[in-house]
Amino acid sequence: MATETDVGQQIRKVRTACGMASKDLANAVGLNSSALSRIESGQRNVSSTELAEIADALNVSPMVLLEPNSAIADMAIAPRTGSDSPTVYAPNDPVKRRLTGFVELAGLLKPLSPQPQLDDFPTKGDWLQLAALQARWARQQLGIENDHTSFNHTSFNHASFNQIAQQIEAVFGFDVIVESHQDGLVGATIKDGTCPMIFVNAEQQLNRARFTLAHELHHALDPNITSSVYDTDLVGQTERNANAFAACFLMPEEAVRQQAAQRDGRSLAAMVATFGVSFNALVYRLHNLSIIDRDGRDKLLEAGYSGLLDTLTEHDAQLRLQLSQLQTLSPAARRPSILTDRAIEGYRTGQISIRPVADLLGEAPEILSEMLGTANLDAASYFDAPQTPGTFQQRSPDDLEEFYTSAASTT
Repeated sequence: MATETDVGQQIRKVRTACGMASKDLANAVGLNSSALSRIESGQRNVSSTELAEIADALNVSPMVLLEPNSAIADMAIAPRTGSDSPTVYAPNDPVKRRLTGFVELAGLLKPLSPQPQLDDFPTKGDWLQLAALQARWARQQLGIENDHTSFNHTSFNHASFNQIAQQIEAVFGFDVIVESHQDGLVGATIKDGTCPMIFVNAEQQLNRARFTLAHELHHALDPNITSSVYDTDLVGQTERNANAFAACFLMPEEAVRQQAAQRDGRSLAAMVATFGVSFNALVYRLHNLSIIDRDGRDKLLEAGYSGLLDTLTEHDAQLRLQLSQLQTLSPAARRPSILTDRAIEGYRTGQISIRPVADLLGEAPEILSEMLGTANLDAASYFDAPQTPGTFQQRSPDDLEEFYTSAASTT
């Protein structure tokens, strides 16, 4: 339990990270500056009412102030990518609020068991060679080390993204959450033993979303990263290792060399479609593997994606369709299925009420309570396929009753 000094220091830390002056916070909660100063220095107790008001003024959960070493506190003041100083990332951002809510819910539930074993994840070596070792390790763990076509195939669709996400959940125990948000994060990784999560914003074209997923997977696996990561983009020195991992993970060296035997525009286009990546990502991968030299890289980048399309003929209609899918489709939305199963179990065993489960699923509490009380449902059987990328199918009460009747009849 945090002491008054711990709480005071945390208030000062969060206030500073928010860029809020002491006098402004004092005015917001109806205290004089001297009283707030004494609270922050641990010389004055803070009442529960004052603590709630201070947390509200700082746009954080009270748990951020009460438990400085908790995952919630880490999420609130984790630095933006590329920043060396702690910064409260957009406290009013819906993504941040939603992820924080997931972790708060997980704290009420039975701990995850067993924890994924990541002790043999490679951590030593030159950064580029290390990225290749780490990507190979991850692919082996996920069962795709010898077959790049398992999740990267020429008939490209949402299934390949979802298959990777499902394997990440099954093998590593990281919930993969995909939702559409117009502004804010491209991706995020929540480093928390009670609720490890990867978030991918569905407001990205499919090839970029795949790269983001692989990028965030590296953050989740890397033991050198101990705090949550919020990515507004995937550029910068601090993101170099994760980008290299993502490139190696999505474009394994053996498969790239095999497909790069023919050096023409159509073979490059086919590689973009096969690996499900952007044209630029492929070009840089070819250069890093010394398949093309610097001049070749620069010429390809100058020609650009439009130049690549110009090399295709009327006989390449199927390939054009595959490339179009990568450029125009978004990944399908995903709820946190692991957390959902835990929440359903928590409700059935009396750990939590129906309300947080209903909030998690966006459903009516009274109907959901009847469903879960009778039918033996879990997250996999509950979720419907989304109607459109990045959005969930909304159920009406009639829909829920019909679903409940159908599910109950099979149990």
